[in-house]
Amino acid sequence: MTVDTSNLHHDLHFVSSKGARPPISVNSNLYLFAISCTTATDARPSYHVTPELNWMNDPQRPFFLGEEWHMCYLFNADFNEANPNAGGGTEWYHVTSTDLIHWTRRGVAIEKYKPNQNGIYLGDIETGSAVIDTYNTAGFGLNAVIALVT
Repeated sequence: MTVDTSNLHHDLHFVSSKGARPPISVNSNLYLFAISCTTATDARPSYHVTPELNWMNDPQRPFFLGEEWHMCYLFNADFNEANPNAGGGTEWYHVTSTDLIHWTRRGVAIEKYKPNQNGIYLGDIETGSAVIDTYNTAGFGLNAVIALVT
């Protein structure tokens, strides 16, 4: 199998505001790339989604709806660095993008410890996924976003 890498360096340069370093050729079919960090601390990635504070994990599969990409990830706003075992619980945080590179924070999509529309408390929101019901199969309306959480 041959992989065309002729456009990769250019694409990486586009997504990294500090620019990409030249690729390192391991062999004729494998190249390694390094992306420079773009924040003052040089501790955050150039174009991956990261929260401004606290921690995140378990990014969900992005989906396209309207004119934007939507993605949720687990976010713990109550995380205590001094006592990481204190918990605090996670909820789904929502971000959107038109190019999958630049993301806009939209806030919490599914809150922890809040009742849903039927009055059932959801507790600590954990992993899951979201899908678009393009045919109204579930009966929530055409193109309804259905989140499946545990």
